[in-house]
Amino acid sequence: MNIFNMKRRIEIRLQEWNRQRKPLPLMLIGAKQTGKTYILDYFCRKNFDNIVHLNFFENADFATFFRDSLNVQTILANIELYFGKKIDVEKTIFFFDEIQECEAAIASLKFFAEDPVPFKIVTAGSLLGVKLKRMKMPFPVGKLQIEYLYPMDFEEFLWALDEDLLADTIKEHFISNSAFPEIIHKKTLHLYRNYLCIGGMPASIKNFAENQRDLLRTDLHIKDNIFTGYLSDMTKYAGTVDSIKIHQVYRTMPAQLAKPQTKFMYKTVEKGGNAEIDYVANLTDGLIPIEVKSSRNVNSKSLSSYVEKYKPQYSIRVSQKNFGFENNIKSTPLYATFCIKMLNS
Repeated sequence: MNIFNMKRRIEIRLQEWNRQRKPLPLMLIGAKQTGKTYILDYFCRKNFDNIVHLNFFENADFATFFRDSLNVQTILANIELYFGKKIDVEKTIFFFDEIQECEAAIASLKFFAEDPVPFKIVTAGSLLGVKLKRMKMPFPVGKLQIEYLYPMDFEEFLWALDEDLLADTIKEHFISNSAFPEIIHKKTLHLYRNYLCIGGMPASIKNFAENQRDLLRTDLHIKDNIFTGYLSDMTKYAGTVDSIKIHQVYRTMPAQLAKPQTKFMYKTVEKGGNAEIDYVANLTDGLIPIEVKSSRNVNSKSLSSYVEKYKPQYSIRVSQKNFGFENNIKSTPLYATFCIKMLNS
C-alpha cells in the first residue's frame, strides 16, 4: 500500500500546479506527521528528471545559500557550486523541506516568483502557522500558492484500506438518501469506530492496514511517538514558562473530554436560555442546521426549536442511524459526515 494514495486531493492540486508554465512557489502547510514531505518527494520524483532537495532541518548549512543575498541568480549559483553541476531549471524542481528553519528561504520565494526564469519550487514545513507569525523578515504575500494538508478524514481512511467502492457508494447514498442494507451499514459503522481509535495520521493507518485491520495488533507506539514529538515542539516554539502551561492543558484534554457532560450549556448562563444547535452550515441551499448525535437516539428539542423559528429548507441530523430523509430531516450516518461538503457545490 502506498501512503501517497491516501492523499488524492493533494495529488490533484499538485498536478494542476504542475501544468502551469510558471507557477507560483507552492507551500504545503500542515501538522507534523501528516505526510507533507512524503507526498512532495513522491510528486517530485514522479514528474521531474532532476530534483534539488534542501532539508533545512537535516542540514542547517543550507541556510547559508540565502543568508548573504536573496538574489535568485546568486542563490542558484551557490547551489550549483555545492552540488558541483549546472542546473537545468526547465527540467528541475526545487524542494525546500522544513523551510520553517530558514526565514531567509521563505523570504526568497518572493524573488523566485518574480524572476522571469520559470523556476518550479515546492516547500513544506511543520508549525509554519506559528513560525510565520514570528518572522522578522517580510513574508512573500501574494507570491505563493498555499495548500493545507490535514490528517486523513474517513474517506481517505477507506481509500487506504482499499475500500474505494464503499467510499464511492457512501457518497451515492448520501445524495439519494437511500438506506444502506443493514449488513453494510453495520460494517461501515465498525470501520468508522476503528478510524476513531486509529486517528488520521498516515503512519498509524498504514500500520493498521498492514496488520489486517486488527486493533490489538496495531502498534500504538506510533501515536505515542507523534504525541511526544508534539510536546517537544511546544517547548521549542513557546518558551519554557508558556510550554509548561501548554503541556498541562494538552495532557488534561482526554480527561476533560471523558466527562459525562462535554457540552457548553446555555441554561447555566441564563435561566431558560437558548437551546443550542451543534453546527449551522452555509450551504448552497442556505443556512442549514446540523445536529450531531453519538447514538441512535435522535430526539432533539433544540433542532425542532431552530426549525420552527428560522424555517431552513431542510435540516441534517448526524447519528448512528442509516441514510434517509423524513420530516424534512436528512439523516446522515456518522461515517458520512465527509459528504456534507458536497452540498456546497
